[in-house]
Amino acid sequence: MLKEEETKEPTEKRKRLDIFVEWHNIGNSSKRLKHIASIMCDILKNVEFDTVVGIATSGIPLATMISDEMDKELSIYIPKKHVHDEGKKITGIISHNFSNIEHKNIVIIDDVMTTGSTIKEAIKYLREIANPKMVVVMIDKSGID
Repeated sequence: MLKEEETKEPTEKRKRLDIFVEWHNIGNSSKRLKHIASIMCDILKNVEFDTVVGIATSGIPLATMISDEMDKELSIYIPKKHVHDEGKKITGIISHNFSNIEHKNIVIIDDVMTTGSTIKEAIKYLREIANPKMVVVMIDKSGID
């Protein structure tokens, strides 16, 4: 391990450095995704819920595998950053092609939480129509509890 004087970077500056996740190395392998989903299922094994809500885009494959493995319904949340509607106030939406989550206990799944803004947006929206029980992400870069 390098000492601070060897790196010539103060400890404070190193703490602010970000990490890079090469999603392609995970996302191009259903086997790797399945292993990550299994870990998430283990985290969720004592949580009572009806529906898995995947955050578009990269939370969807994980949510799909979790819903299959745990025999739960599947729904998809599309954050406002993916919704384009010229001239209208944009909010995130639940895809109508999947399970209705109204008044259901849900868990929220995403791949990476960087600033936490998408998760916060999703929780705020989903609390209006459902009962979020837990959020599980593959990597939390934000440190939000």
